[in-house]
Amino acid sequence: MEFLKDDGVIERLSEKLFELQYTESTLLPKLQEQCKQKEKEIENIVNAVQKGYATEILLKRLSALETEQKEITDAIAKEQLKTPIFTQDHFKMALYNFRKIDISTQNGKRKIIDTFINSIYLYDDYMKIVYNANGKEEIVSLEELESSTLFSNGAP
Repeated sequence: MEFLKDDGVIERLSEKLFELQYTESTLLPKLQEQCKQKEKEIENIVNAVQKGYATEILLKRLSALETEQKEITDAIAKEQLKTPIFTQDHFKMALYNFRKIDISTQNGKRKIIDTFINSIYLYDDYMKIVYNANGKEEIVSLEELESSTLFSNGAP
């Protein structure tokens, strides 16, 4: 945690975290591209209507495109709710707050763990870790735990 005392480190970390949030969702950029494509198609039909080429088929297609665009816009909103977009200042603030945590105390260690880990489930032959940031789960087998060098050096 000593590295967080350097403002330059916090600046670089917040910048990287800000960039990383855009690489998390592969669906969101695809939806945004589809939305732009629908906008172009709608604009083309509106231009045709303005030039006097309005036909019943063209107007039906315009209505269908507007419906499709609304569905895509709704899907974008839902995806953005799943992965909220934070500013670089949000990340800086969080990192500055980590400076205040005293990891030499039990309470400080608990705060760090609670920040990143939602829950840990222990089973006879494996454990499952559920993370806060993205709801991802990781399963660690008993063999992996036993082969860890963590135990050879004593208690953490």
